Amino acid sequence: MTEAGPDADTGSTLAVFAATALPGDASYAKVLTAAGTLFARKDVHIVCLLEDGVYCRPLVKAALAAGGAVTLLSDGDDTATLARGCTVERWPEEEQRFERMAELADAIVGLPAGMPAVRAMFNVWLAGGGGASGKPIALLNRNRAYEALRGFFVDVVTHSLADSDRLVLFADTVEDLWSALEPALAKE
Repeated sequence: MTEAGPDADTGSTLAVFAATALPGDASYAKVLTAAGTLFARKDVHIVCLLEDGVYCRPLVKAALAAGGAVTLLSDGDDTATLARGCTVERWPEEEQRFERMAELADAIVGLPAGMPAVRAMFNVWLAGGGGASGKPIALLNRNRAYEALRGFFVDVVTHSLADSDRLVLFADTVEDLWSALEPALAKE
C-alpha cells in the first residue's frame, strides 16, 4: 500500500467498475488489462471497490504495472492479497464508499460487469448528484454488455437529462471509450 492517493497531483480520477470474477472468456481479462494499461498511460488515477476481499485484479495489476495510481475503497476486510502499490481507504459502510467514490471521481467508467457492479456504479453516480453533477458516465459496451442500458438512456434519459449525449457515453472498445471520455475530462 502507498500513501499517494487520488488527492495527489495526477490527471483525472475515474471510478471504475468491472466484474471481479472473470467469466470463461479469456478475452475479458485482456479487455481489463488493456483498460488498466491505457488509463495508467493517460495519467488517470483509478478508484475501485474492494469488498469482501475482492477487487478487479486484472485491471488493477495492469494499471500498477504501467505506472498508474490505484485506490481501493475497502469495506475493511483483509487486504493481505492486494497488489503492491495500491492505496487503500477503509470505509465500513457501503454508502460511505459510494459517497467517497463519487467525491473522488471526475467520471465513472463501467467495464463489462455483472449486476452487483452495475448496481454499485449507479449508486455512485446518484451519490455524486447523477446527471446534475456534470460528471460523465462511460460504458464499455463490449459484446453488447450495456445494450439494455443504452436503450434505457435513449428511450428515457435523453428526454429528461440535458446534455445526455455528453454525460452518458457508450463505446465498443477501450480506445473508443477513452476517446469519448477524454474531452469531458479536459481540465481548464
